[in-house]
Amino acid sequence: MKVSRRDNLDRYYLVSWRGWALFAHHIHHDERPNVYHSHPWSWVSLILGCYNDHRIGAPPRRAWLFNWCKAGEPHRVTLPRGPVWSLCLHVPRSVRWAVFDAAGKILEIEPWRGVDHPERTAY
Repeated sequence: MKVSRRDNLDRYYLVSWRGWALFAHHIHHDERPNVYHSHPWSWVSLILGCYNDHRIGAPPRRAWLFNWCKAGEPHRVTLPRGPVWSLCLHVPRSVRWAVFDAAGKILEIEPWRGVDHPERTAY
């Protein structure tokens, strides 16, 4: 099984087919304040616990059991009750990964490509 480890989560790739994928997330801690990321695909997630989903220009929303997000929509996650697991299904990629500030300004495109690059900013 392929596992991708990031600063705040581990992603376990379970199944993939023609751009669709199913994976498990183990989210360890909150993402940085005022830094948002988008995904290159739309997704739905079954949450085993809860987390707060923050979207630019909207109040935080407590996500229990289920969450979804459109490709390219910036968001960030905080954990009110500690680490959480989720099971995520995504459709084929349609945009690029991006990182945003709280005003919606793009800080970086495709930041996770070349994660070992010495000048990479850890978001």
